[in-house]
Amino acid sequence: DRDLPYESYLYRCMSGSRAGTIWEYLELINVGIIIFIPLIVIIVTTVWLLAFLRKVTGLHKQALLVVLSVSFVFILSYCPLLAYNVTYLFANPSIDFYRLGIFLVFTSSASNPFLYLLTSKKFKHFVIVKIRRLSGKGVSNFMITD
Repeated sequence: DRDLPYESYLYRCMSGSRAGTIWEYLELINVGIIIFIPLIVIIVTTVWLLAFLRKVTGLHKQALLVVLSVSFVFILSYCPLLAYNVTYLFANPSIDFYRLGIFLVFTSSASNPFLYLLTSKKFKHFVIVKIRRLSGKGVSNFMITD
């Protein structure tokens, strides 16, 4: 029976020696299931949507641009965390790299409304109408322009 020290700054339990323990395999499964597989699915579907983008027009094209922009930000934000976790299996990477990865993951989620504002006219219209209603100005003098 061996005690596992707890590193509070990483919020994970670590064995004193990772070689040959179940923790090494669990970490590999964790990286594969939680980060790597979803990232590969997003990359493959994004590439497929890019190929499909040439064939569509109008609202469908705008919807595809919204999905693609969110996908690109997701891919870019998860790559550092994936790199940290893969590096962690073989070496002891810097905690700052881990913090950057976590920060980018949260930034990805927080950036979605702004991406929708930039890429979707309907969403922009919806937000402006809600802001005007909340501010008491109404929407009668509001008109969307391209």
